[in-house]
Amino acid sequence: MGKVLGNKRKCYVGSGRSWLKGEVNNSVNINGNLVETSDKTNGWQAFLQGIKGATATVTVHVDTASNSQNSLLTALTAGTQVEVFIGDLDGGSGYAFDALVASVDETNDNGSVASRTINLTATGAVTIAGLGSGGAALSPANNPPASGDDDVEGDTEEAGDDTEAEEIQDTETQENQSE
Repeated sequence: MGKVLGNKRKCYVGSGRSWLKGEVNNSVNINGNLVETSDKTNGWQAFLQGIKGATATVTVHVDTASNSQNSLLTALTAGTQVEVFIGDLDGGSGYAFDALVASVDETNDNGSVASRTINLTATGAVTIAGLGSGGAALSPANNPPASGDDDVEGDTEEAGDDTEAEEIQDTETQENQSE
């Protein structure tokens, strides 16, 4: 696919994927909410991936006649979910998710076009389109832990696959039990 111009990746809302009129920029943050699992074994931090989440921020020029902007304001006051796609519809790449409107910040500077920054929080899995295989949802079922992840629920370890830290911990546990 190569490099992509930012102006090709827009924010669309609703089941009909209406462009968010007046859009100036957007950003998406998908995170794994890492959980620290470090102990005193070796002085290095260790992590497991926690519950995944996503947020998006979209800045638009205020347009009181824009149905897509008004639908987000309505969703905020009503507390309802909206369908969101951020990406390139023509190129078929981007992020699709249901979201709640977390907040709307409006800026009305003297001598400037009024703008709104709309903050969205995903509720549920995010589908990433354009991965070459039609996209995949970011959910535990579709994203098994990377090889080498330890102590993840559902993992099965073969005998002898303990890491050095686990071997030390196993030895300490056995010593404590025999005392």
